[in-house]
Amino acid sequence: NKFTFFKNLTRQASHFSFRGSILENTFEIGLTDKRIPLCTMLYATEKLINNANTTFIVQQIQHFLNGRINLKSGKKSRKELKKKLKTRAPKLKTKTLLLDEQLITSKLKKKIKTIYPYEYKIVTKEIIDKAIIEKIENITHIRPISAIQITNTSGSVKVSKKLYLQYVINSLNSKVLTYLAPRISIGMSGDGNGQNSPIDIKKIVKSIK
Repeated sequence: NKFTFFKNLTRQASHFSFRGSILENTFEIGLTDKRIPLCTMLYATEKLINNANTTFIVQQIQHFLNGRINLKSGKKSRKELKKKLKTRAPKLKTKTLLLDEQLITSKLKKKIKTIYPYEYKIVTKEIIDKAIIEKIENITHIRPISAIQITNTSGSVKVSKKLYLQYVINSLNSKVLTYLAPRISIGMSGDGNGQNSPIDIKKIVKSIK
């Protein structure tokens, strides 16, 4: 088949489902004669998909497809992926990390100078978007990607909260340099916000060394 498709799906689980109830956007690419997509990517829930987001999504799908083409066996193990990221993380030493002012805690704003020894800037999302669209070299940013939802149901009330993977992204080509897994011990108080804390930045520094 010579035709492919790209689509955006918005899903929300019902009250009776075990899945979380927060809206989720999923992007898929596949062949028109196949029922199962080649690549599926879960994205942020609410926000408008602007040019920077579209650029990031397309580049991520390109990395996935190129990875599949270059794959010698069926799939890479988690151990192999971690090993690959371990070689990329030190590149952060020579790049400027852009931190979205809306996605960092007040505690991190106070402590960032003492815990992150490399170049960084606290900026607006618009500046990060500009770096992505213009593919500016030596710039990185942290992008929260929805991982799972944790849900608590009590009678007629269903409360869900998102947990995020925090990817440190090279703005030049949207390659992942390192990532942080979500902390599971999070309270059930509505939608998560993917904010970065001092603990997150310390983990990034640890991955670089």
